[in-house]
Amino acid sequence: MGTFTVSFDVHNNRLLLVLAGAVDWETARAFTQEACAAAARLRPGFGIIVDASKLENILEDGAYAELRWVQMFLFRQGGRDLVRVFSESSAAQGFVAAGNTHGYCVHTASSVPEAVHMLDEFQFGARRRAS
Repeated sequence: MGTFTVSFDVHNNRLLLVLAGAVDWETARAFTQEACAAAARLRPGFGIIVDASKLENILEDGAYAELRWVQMFLFRQGGRDLVRVFSESSAAQGFVAAGNTHGYCVHTASSVPEAVHMLDEFQFGARRRAS
């Protein structure tokens, strides 16, 4: 069975989404609902980290469609920069390929700390260099 966590950081204006295990439609739907609720608490231009490093499989076409839908929704709600952490599993690779086809740029990191550092640069780097 798949698991997930959804957390957000209002101060840094970002979401941290974690998917693990074998994700079925019910898990994907619950994940989508929580991710959408968290995004509503952030300002436009928010950053997103998706940790799919322990994602084993997406079990159903409906689950895959749900995960693709939430990606598009988050960007329509104002998401700007997305960094994914993933293993070399086929499920994570498919998740990355889906994001690349939706017309937004997907960045890849090897760990959550690296993803946080990348988002810091994307979101705050220009401001830091200007000061």
